[in-house]
Amino acid sequence: MGYNLMVFEPAAAPKEAAPFLAWYAQQTDWNDTDDYDDYDSTTPRLRAFFLDMVATHPPINGPLAADELDDSDIRLTDYSIGRDIIYLGGSWKNTDNALAIALQLAEKHGLGVFDTTSDVVWLPAKGKMAPAFETAPAQGERPPALLDRAFAAVARWFKRGS
Repeated sequence: MGYNLMVFEPAAAPKEAAPFLAWYAQQTDWNDTDDYDDYDSTTPRLRAFFLDMVATHPPINGPLAADELDDSDIRLTDYSIGRDIIYLGGSWKNTDNALAIALQLAEKHGLGVFDTTSDVVWLPAKGKMAPAFETAPAQGERPPALLDRAFAAVARWFKRGS
């Protein structure tokens, strides 16, 4: 695997970095009793996002996964579904594409996106996705290339005439 994204219900998440990271840790504290493949257990907007996303990024697990997977398909995605989140993981080779599509679909469904690679939280603002805040620790400075890559992925999405 390589990239990790968390798509979430904006109303459920804190709007500042430190509380958001604590909430994120709580959401991704996976246990052995919940079924993280059950997309019926999430919110209607997250369910709609998931069903749109699997059309271009097929799941490697769960009821919608193919019986025979092509391991060379870089679009294969690992989904973990919670009440207010869907966590996505996939190949580094597909990072930019997955982020662009996730942002496009999150915008369509009014959801937030946390790109754990660039530490950027995206939220819908006036119907469009926008970086809301960064979660990187204040004492360290993020390499500009990571943030530049996130913005470049969004720019490519807009150029395609979304």
